[in-house]
Amino acid sequence: MTRVVRSAARGAAGDSGSAAVEAVAAMLVVVIVFGVFLAIGRAAIAGHIVQTAAERAARAATVVRTKEAAREKAIDQAGRTFNEHKHVCIEHYVDVDLGSFQPGGLVTVHVRCIVGLADLDLPGVPGTVVFTATGISGIDVYRAGS
Repeated sequence: MTRVVRSAARGAAGDSGSAAVEAVAAMLVVVIVFGVFLAIGRAAIAGHIVQTAAERAARAATVVRTKEAAREKAIDQAGRTFNEHKHVCIEHYVDVDLGSFQPGGLVTVHVRCIVGLADLDLPGVPGTVVFTATGISGIDVYRAGS
């Protein structure tokens, strides 16, 4: 009669390499989670910067006397805000609405920022995301007209 004896060492040898596979799988999950956190953080920062740029631009446009100067001041202020955070937006656009540019009127500034996420190489995450914001500021009722 033949007797089969299995050693404990041989059973463990059948699982050799599984720890390495598990470690690689765990690292992959960690890298993906880290990438998702980076994307969320970048989006949160971009949203804040876009809103700040719109508000600052609208306010800057209300302190000058002419429409031309107001448009220039708003675009310049938005550009300065984006320059303070150079690596957030790939491109940005500023639209200044001066339709009611008179004492007691409003200045409205629409800002759009394109944020790049392609460098994160995450599955299911788009290469770019667009953020928009609107800033509205009132013109002093008692200031001299243009």
